Amino acid sequence: MTAHSTTRALFASYNGPLYQIQRASDHSYRDIGVLGAGVYAGAASRVSFRAGTPCTVTKPYDQTAGHNDLPISWGGYWNGPGPGGSDVGADAMPLPVTAAGHQVFGIKVTPPRGYRLDHASGVATSTGARPVGSAGAPAAARGSRRTWRTATRSGRATDPVTAESPTPSMTLRGSA
Repeated sequence: MTAHSTTRALFASYNGPLYQIQRASDHSYRDIGVLGAGVYAGAASRVSFRAGTPCTVTKPYDQTAGHNDLPISWGGYWNGPGPGGSDVGADAMPLPVTAAGHQVFGIKVTPPRGYRLDHASGVATSTGARPVGSAGAPAAARGSRRTWRTATRSGRATDPVTAESPTPSMTLRGSA
């Protein structure tokens, strides 16, 4: 299972980084974490680090023990505009929202932006339990770089605020 979010912890006990951003001016990185165990992202750290300079989300972190973090997609059959034909990361500032009184930022993933981990550990495979969207999806949807790549259930974690189960988490891939 995997659990990715740029807005909040998906487990009540999670107190680590949610995602990594890179500043364009000096290429430095910063991990953006939660304000405390099981709560929302620390948006102030993101805003101060950006300081008016464009930033890119370089890696959404997996909140499970599997650490299936999602780096920017390396390219593949359809080359992206990034180095070596890779995709590019999403803009770090386009989706500001307020959640329970906290400013947080979503992530907008549209072509040519994408994140992918080809060799995830501890996730369902076609030989056992199947990830959401894998068995019934048309072949074009399962392998196309222009659609969502893989969906995995984020487990029995609950929202620390509403105690509801989170929605399935997906490898982030824009669709045309």
